[in-house]
Amino acid sequence: MTAELDARVRALTLRAQQLFDDGRPEQGALLAAQALALAPDDALALKLVGVAECMRGDHAAGLVYLERACLSAPGDANLHYNVAVAHECTGSHERAALSYRHCLRLQPDHADALWNYGEYLRLNGHFEAAARCFEALQAQACRYPSMHHRMAVVYTHLHRFDDARRHFALAMDENIDTRVTRWERAHLRLGTRDFARGWPDYDTRFDIGYLINVHCHPFPIRLWQGEPLAGKTLLVHGEQGLGDEIMFASIVPDIVRQAARVVLACAPSLVSLFQRAFPSAIVRAHRAGVAPARVDDLGAIDYQSPIGSLPRWLRASEASFGTGAPYLAADPARVAWFGARLRALAPRADRALKVGLTWGSNPAAAVPSAARRATRKSMPLRLLAPLARVPDVQYVSVQNAELGEQAATVPELDLIDFSSALRDFADTAALVANLDVVVSVDTSVAHLAGALGKTTYTLLMRNCDWRYGFEGERCVWYESMTLLRQTTQDDWLPVVDRVIDALARYRKQ
Repeated sequence: MTAELDARVRALTLRAQQLFDDGRPEQGALLAAQALALAPDDALALKLVGVAECMRGDHAAGLVYLERACLSAPGDANLHYNVAVAHECTGSHERAALSYRHCLRLQPDHADALWNYGEYLRLNGHFEAAARCFEALQAQACRYPSMHHRMAVVYTHLHRFDDARRHFALAMDENIDTRVTRWERAHLRLGTRDFARGWPDYDTRFDIGYLINVHCHPFPIRLWQGEPLAGKTLLVHGEQGLGDEIMFASIVPDIVRQAARVVLACAPSLVSLFQRAFPSAIVRAHRAGVAPARVDDLGAIDYQSPIGSLPRWLRASEASFGTGAPYLAADPARVAWFGARLRALAPRADRALKVGLTWGSNPAAAVPSAARRATRKSMPLRLLAPLARVPDVQYVSVQNAELGEQAATVPELDLIDFSSALRDFADTAALVANLDVVVSVDTSVAHLAGALGKTTYTLLMRNCDWRYGFEGERCVWYESMTLLRQTTQDDWLPVVDRVIDALARYRKQ
């Protein structure tokens, strides 16, 4: 490029930049395009045209120019930042993360990159790295909306509970929507067994249901808030996942003892199981937000309560949980049916220890955060292959139909698969009743086994749900459940070793 041409390109790009700075990006982009016609690899011209395309909403087109700009000026941190933002706008979050890292490698104190990259890390479970980003921003005295909220969540997952409490308090003082903050604070309080203060926060879930995929049908009936139930009718209705409904159903016997009549609206796959467990209750199929239970034929109903709101009034302390005794039971006829087939498929099963395995959780595809969490709390079945070393054990898949065929992928476990025969949870309960032990990741099967009183080893990821508490092997919900936790994030191998030891000890009993 001649000096004269170079000067002309420079004049065009500087003028274009000035127009951008003055809030006239359309005119600036026209000048930048003229510069590109003269110098197709000019980094500033490419950047300005790319930014203009993004401002128009065409982020894919903008990326073409911005990535070319990065090739021309690979040492420009702001260019990599612009590429990252454009990738985020197109939904390419991993590519965005790579570009944020390029930016921060060149300029470690780039505040906006630290903020955005920290949030990516937080949402994807990389809490230590996320904390470093947010702490770097604090060291620069930078302030972003929701900073204290995000730091509180990160510290909760890192089990830095005092730091989490401090930042939650600061977040509540900020002039932002506190509903999400209270929901996240519920996890800290419930996970540390501060039940009296945790349950009121937990009740904010319906305020942000659109974010966390929690739906509550608006039954036109007065909300129960702990009033005496003598002589009253209470409608209890499901509002979350199957495991949640099973777990919270542990409180139904308390309600049945107090109320004159209980109507229990639950997921269709739980109806048969709950009818057997709570014979005095009226059980109706119910899918919140999709197909709510019909109750207008039942006469006057005094109160209604989402099932997850019952513990606010009946489980306000650890002592109020009692022993965690079983409260569900399988149908004897179905138990016999599965028992006969188990003996036919595995003649040695009567002499062997029968161990059920569940390794995968179904992701809630509609909610990206739930899908990511489901993946992390699941484990590849191949990681359970070392269980084959335990002698005289017959393994049985208690996995659902969606993942049941994976039982074929680890032949050394010799898994018997019943997934195609499991029509509802009454069937699953009958299968579990034929087993000695259940080994499960955090799924509804783990809750079912615990509610049946079956010896259960629940395998938990490092940042497990609040319901299991953040430490210890004991589960307050189920006396027969032992919690085996990751000590290092995503490292299942030590957990599997503990399962092997537990099964060996069980055999000696």
